[in-house]
Amino acid sequence: MPIQVGELQGVTALDTDRNDIWVGGVDLDHRNQMLFLHYDGKAWTREYGPPLMTGAAAEDGLNRVNRSRLTAVPGTSALWAVGSVRMGTDNGDPEEHFVLRREGP
Repeated sequence: MPIQVGELQGVTALDTDRNDIWVGGVDLDHRNQMLFLHYDGKAWTREYGPPLMTGAAAEDGLNRVNRSRLTAVPGTSALWAVGSVRMGTDNGDPEEHFVLRREGP
């Protein structure tokens, strides 16, 4: 389940006894969405969060998920992910922050 170019930026476990491990990051082939990798003890699966930018901003190569972190919500099957999109520019355009909640099955 490789990604061609990207960064893995966080790891958390919903249940280490069941090998319910999640890794978050950036896949530059889907630069506008947060990457979630899941290991269930047997295999890895990949999914993406919703698009975080639209229109021309989404097409600009600098406008991508820049930072991301994730954590399990204790006692649930939910994950929280936080991060930012856009690379701050010389003209003062700031990064924009996001918060995502991923509900378990």
